[in-house]
Amino acid sequence: MNQFVQGGSGRLRGRWFWLSSAAALLAAIGSVVGLSLPANIFGQETTVLADAATAQDLVNLLLVAPLLVVLGWRAHRGHIRAHLVWVGCLAFTVYNYAIYAFSIHFGPLFLVWVAVLGLSMFTLIGGGHRPHRSDTPSQHCCTGMAAPTGEHRPGTRTRSTPPRTTTDTAPHPRLKCPKFDAGS
Repeated sequence: MNQFVQGGSGRLRGRWFWLSSAAALLAAIGSVVGLSLPANIFGQETTVLADAATAQDLVNLLLVAPLLVVLGWRAHRGHIRAHLVWVGCLAFTVYNYAIYAFSIHFGPLFLVWVAVLGLSMFTLIGGGHRPHRSDTPSQHCCTGMAAPTGEHRPGTRTRSTPPRTTTDTAPHPRLKCPKFDAGS
């Protein structure tokens, strides 16, 4: 399966990559502060919420922040799978920082949490849409999809096969396509 978005407009735009990277950097800084000064940051919280917030800081620092940067870069380079996982990481970040901003007592990291929440939500809304293929003739459901057997259909472009000139080839039998089902 082709994991690249063909063409320049299907890539993640640079501004969304930089905004998610800024959110990841702020999240990492906030997590370092939260892990190094837990009594000052989570001292007013219940034991359960303080433990959960500390664990979340650890996950943000070691997993989510690096993934946002790496997946954002790969999505910017045109990888569809990276874009999809990047959107999931952004949604995860929005959810967690909404909890930080609205459930934890006001403290020294409040503005950092609100900044991460705002950047992540703005990036999710603006850059979270599905990339499209600009080099396909139409946005039809079967256009641009490679058949599971590796055959090439007209209207699709892959990195390994040049486009054919025939135009009346039916899609792979496992694919449902109204364009070809209506006439059959």
